Amino acid sequence: MKSLILNESKFFIRQPLVWITGTLMSLFALVLAEGTGSISDLPLKQMQMISMGLLMLALPLAFAAISPVMYARDRLSNMHELISVAPITHNQRLYSRWLTLVLFQWGFLACCDLIFALHANLEANVVLFALFNWFFLGLPVVALLASFSLWVVEKFNSTFLIYVVFILFWLGYTILASMTGSPILAGSKVVNENLMTFMQIFDPYGITALMAGLQQEGELTLFNPSLLANRIGCLVASLILLKLALSTKPFEFNLFKRSGKTVQEELPEQLAFESTAGFRYQRVIQSPQSLCILGRLILNDIQGILTNKLNILLLCGWPVLVFEEILSGIGYAEAMSVLEPTSFDALNRVAWDLIPIMGSLLTLLFSWQICWRSKASDMAELISVAPIKSLILSVSHLLSLMLLLAFVAVLAAMGAFVAEAIAGSVVVPTHYLAQFSLSYLSLITMAIVFVAIHTLIHQRLIAMLIIFLVLLVKFSPLMQALGVTHPLWDIFTIPVSPPDMFWGYSGSMSTILPYSVFWLIISLALLSIAVAFSHRDVGINNFSMSKVKSSFAVLGVSILSIVSAMGIFSHQISSEVPLVTAEQSRIWRIDYEREYSHWLDIAQPTVNAVDSVVDIYPQQGYAAFELTYTLTNPSNEPIHKVLVGGWGNTLFSEASLDGAELELYDERLNQRVFKLERPMNQGEELKLKVKFEYRQPSLLPADLHHIVKPDFTYIRSVPLLPHIGFNRNAMIRSNEIREEYGMAPTDVVLPSEYYSLDQTIDGRYDFVEMKTRVSTRDDQYAIAQGALIRDWVEGKRRYFEYETSQAIRNIPVWLSVPFEPVERIYQNIDLKIYAPKPDEASDLHMTAMQDTIKWFEDNIHSYPGEQLNLIAFPNIGPTGYALPQTILINNRVGFRAKPSEKAGFDQRYRRTVHETAHQWFGHLIGSGAYNDRSFLIESMAKYVELVMLERRYGNETAQALFEYEEGRYRIGQARSSRPTLALVDAEESHDQYSRATLVFSRLREAMGDEPILAAIKQLFEEHAYPKTPATSMDFVRALKRHTEQAHHQLIDQLLLQSDISILLNKSEQES
Repeated sequence: MKSLILNESKFFIRQPLVWITGTLMSLFALVLAEGTGSISDLPLKQMQMISMGLLMLALPLAFAAISPVMYARDRLSNMHELISVAPITHNQRLYSRWLTLVLFQWGFLACCDLIFALHANLEANVVLFALFNWFFLGLPVVALLASFSLWVVEKFNSTFLIYVVFILFWLGYTILASMTGSPILAGSKVVNENLMTFMQIFDPYGITALMAGLQQEGELTLFNPSLLANRIGCLVASLILLKLALSTKPFEFNLFKRSGKTVQEELPEQLAFESTAGFRYQRVIQSPQSLCILGRLILNDIQGILTNKLNILLLCGWPVLVFEEILSGIGYAEAMSVLEPTSFDALNRVAWDLIPIMGSLLTLLFSWQICWRSKASDMAELISVAPIKSLILSVSHLLSLMLLLAFVAVLAAMGAFVAEAIAGSVVVPTHYLAQFSLSYLSLITMAIVFVAIHTLIHQRLIAMLIIFLVLLVKFSPLMQALGVTHPLWDIFTIPVSPPDMFWGYSGSMSTILPYSVFWLIISLALLSIAVAFSHRDVGINNFSMSKVKSSFAVLGVSILSIVSAMGIFSHQISSEVPLVTAEQSRIWRIDYEREYSHWLDIAQPTVNAVDSVVDIYPQQGYAAFELTYTLTNPSNEPIHKVLVGGWGNTLFSEASLDGAELELYDERLNQRVFKLERPMNQGEELKLKVKFEYRQPSLLPADLHHIVKPDFTYIRSVPLLPHIGFNRNAMIRSNEIREEYGMAPTDVVLPSEYYSLDQTIDGRYDFVEMKTRVSTRDDQYAIAQGALIRDWVEGKRRYFEYETSQAIRNIPVWLSVPFEPVERIYQNIDLKIYAPKPDEASDLHMTAMQDTIKWFEDNIHSYPGEQLNLIAFPNIGPTGYALPQTILINNRVGFRAKPSEKAGFDQRYRRTVHETAHQWFGHLIGSGAYNDRSFLIESMAKYVELVMLERRYGNETAQALFEYEEGRYRIGQARSSRPTLALVDAEESHDQYSRATLVFSRLREAMGDEPILAAIKQLFEEHAYPKTPATSMDFVRALKRHTEQAHHQLIDQLLLQSDISILLNKSEQES
């Protein structure tokens, strides 16, 4: 046996595919490691995450590539009969191959774990975890997959089935992992506790059991009972599969053995051998009709696909999969919230992940079977001499594939329709047509390229490798990890925002036609090259040199078409959004800092007032701005020059400063330097006037904060408007990126240390008075900050004039919506809600705003304004967002959704309270301190949530919120790859939101609300504008002033320390 394994190993190491697979796995591991950046702060959890990601994403595909080489090589090389008579038993041969495959794959995993360990600096505990991953997680699943692939080969004698089964395994596990809250997959969540329990037991990788233990313990441990049972079960399953594979009867090649008849007897009568004596041969000239031949070829291709049992199984299971996915969550809005579903909700569950992935795999499967059918049946040479043009053959393959994909789309639509009918959803037939046409169009471009690759490449393995790389680029985060973020790298994709009931496809309608034409040009050009350089289904090797001139002419035209299309399209995107990629944005930031950071030391004026004239044209997709800034010198140092800058994506058409001349205009960085005619002394004012236009990009989906569409317009001033002086927010803070570009590192400052002294002051408030005149269509309402002074109609335009009575935070915002507002006056504050269908949800939001305003006025500080607007917005970003005197609430969760039957609280009320609280925490205090983080903004708003839910609905509701946030925090902490920081230093959302709720719940339990409210009130009294900005440490000091000494340790533990055991093990601490 030893010599047999040695021989198998010698064979194995001579296979190029083996080393290609091992190299690709190592490169993928390197990309995963490099994509995480520096993990020296928390190497263990991060290494665990990327190691599990490697197992889940790469290992099945590696087995799919190598298993046929190991197990099916006898039959692939037609050596089965010769090898079967060798003096080695069948089981010995299979066992040696199985063991060799396990050892090599396990060795590849060792290389990958070594890469991860090297990336984490090879510390002792890192090496221990690497060995744990390699032996405890890696070995069982390697043995399982090796046994499974051996069983498939022995049972079905099909190498192609191995590819299909492992791809389905890979896809199926990915779907299950996303449904069990896998930290490796973005957006995954636990949809069913029973499924979670099932996966803890039967997860082949052990990931679910490992992460469940992490959520329970709050820290990463090597072993837990469920993980140990899972890995033992995996090894047992692998041994059972190995036993089944070894006991499977070897495939018999004698086709007529069962009947006992001879070959001559088995042959049909019409094929019986007869004498050819007396036959006279004559030449026959065929005149085939191209359309007739094309039709027959298409019919044969489709018949071959639909008579394949595996294909029938896949096609029958496809609508069931769509049905199950839609029905399982068609009415789900968010945790504890449901909605009355429509076709938009139903198809959105499958149209953006399941259909593209499964559609691509089916396209790959069908194109493989169609294009390689003649070679698989050894008929390629015969077809190559038939009077059929290469073009006809390729077109027949493509049309067959298109018809099959249309059938796949119809099956998916049937599954979706049945799911909707059972769920009682509102069916929108036009949306079915639009959505499936869009999905079908993306698959068609992919199908054309796949046919081109199969047509051009003579070697089946090379063709599959190229297609695999194409799919890897499309569906994996590889390109993002490599820093390539241009939209055109998302191949075959039409960038469309998921439609919703708010505005349908309006957010990205303009992208559909240009991208469709672009990808069709690229794919058809590639197909033209393939047809020109291939010969009747036998690939490029049989290309006839007699066709050199015409073929190279086609090549030239096709390449010219590709280059021209890419050049024109890329230029058009860059002209609309100059900084379209992350790399371009980083370069702009780096250059900006290099050229203008010295302005940090030059005295600059501040903005005291902003007068804006804004004309919004929703139908045309643009808005025109005329701004007048009132600048004041707040320092005792005279100002000689003023830097007026803008973001790289928005150029100002005009910019002028009173009493100054333009000394420098940097068009690339969008910066202007004005030299004053005389120095600007303290308290003096100047007027800056700026004009520019914002046009909605037509080749990119609508961005959350800059939308000009017929159904909804929302323009936030940041980062469109001019900035005076050097903009510190434009600096890159990541020291790794700074080092990459040769920039000096920045100090990592923790607020708990930087603001530990009471006298530490860094920054200032940026508050301005605003006066706005904004116009829109005569059938829409324009919205801005401040009280509405007047509105009027002139021609086909409607004008609104707003003005603030006092300075507010300098984030102007302009909106235009076709919704008539619901209005209520509360204590001289005009509360307005703009929504598509005002109903009881509007009343609830109004109540939440009113309750929050009253609570702040009674306990802390009155509302700083005369108007507060709440506007519904489409489902293209967060569920809620707050601006000064303006609140945006996602229409799907805020207006369409309702509490589920067992909901502990109403998410709509909670969310509106949170966003209303930002009018104080965030837009009164919480800004201006440059080195502070989000504690005074997000965490304090979570405290208000807790109090307001208890006041409105009682203690049980507050407890339900606590339990909800505790669960979210455990999941967030398990997924996090960064070290836990003190709450005032925290940057991760699960800390700022969920952990904050747990912390304030403990504080309220220990000391009540009185000291907390007293501390908040003191904060506003001492630090509200125009005083010095408040910091998170100011709140900690104020809270200690209003509590007894006995509570100070608890305050330090909850707010200033990173130990979270006091939160996650509450009952243990109390006992």
